[in-house]
Amino acid sequence: MQSQSDGTDRAYAAYVVAGGLLAVVAVFAAAVVRYDDPTAVSTAMAPVTGVIAALVGAYFGIRGATMAQDKANQSAHELARIQHGAPAREAQAAGAQPVAASPAPVVRSQAAP
Repeated sequence: MQSQSDGTDRAYAAYVVAGGLLAVVAVFAAAVVRYDDPTAVSTAMAPVTGVIAALVGAYFGIRGATMAQDKANQSAHELARIQHGAPAREAQAAGAQPVAASPAPVVRSQAAP
């Protein structure tokens, strides 16, 4: 699975968080209407919030691991390309910046006065 760098990945994360929050609010509203006792409302909310928190946490955990694996694969491919002497234009086409060679130090002899 390739990660998306065009911003749609962030939109999905926002939808997951908003969906979880909306579900908790909906269950809370239903519990307040259904039960008169505050402890009954709290009892009704506990399992629902636990499940929603677990699902949202799993989404972000899997998403983070997938993004880290994609980044590691990209780095491994780039390293293999560099080690095997890929032409500079292929590396630039992949988005890599060329590394400038540092100039050799200039050694000047001093003339005697």
